Amino acid sequence: MSLMARVPKRTRVREAALGLATLALLPLLLDLPRWMLAGVGPITTQSACPAVPGPGGCTPVYAARVSTVIDALAIAAPVLALATAVTVLVLVVQGRRAWMLGLIGAALTAAAVLVRIDLATVNAGSA
Repeated sequence: MSLMARVPKRTRVREAALGLATLALLPLLLDLPRWMLAGVGPITTQSACPAVPGPGGCTPVYAARVSTVIDALAIAAPVLALATAVTVLVLVVQGRRAWMLGLIGAALTAAAVLVRIDLATVNAGSA
């Protein structure tokens, strides 16, 4: 039995329900930053690296890099969620096991969302 093997006809409904159930978490994951980052201020040079004393310790380039990574993660999470949803739906239509792939995609989406929230929270200034 492989990861996305064809399933017998008697278990297709159960496997389809399991596959589609893994997609139920994706909208919640994608909405998580909206309310977790509501009171977070902008990323400034001082807030991005407050522990480094002196003018030569931290440059505006560092804050720009942190902002770029956060923006990239903001784009990556919906792309991962969309790819997961499309792949799971294709596998369900083909009558194959899809729930394992749905869990993997949800885990990757959650990782992108949580890393974005963590980076934004740690590097943010006061609101």
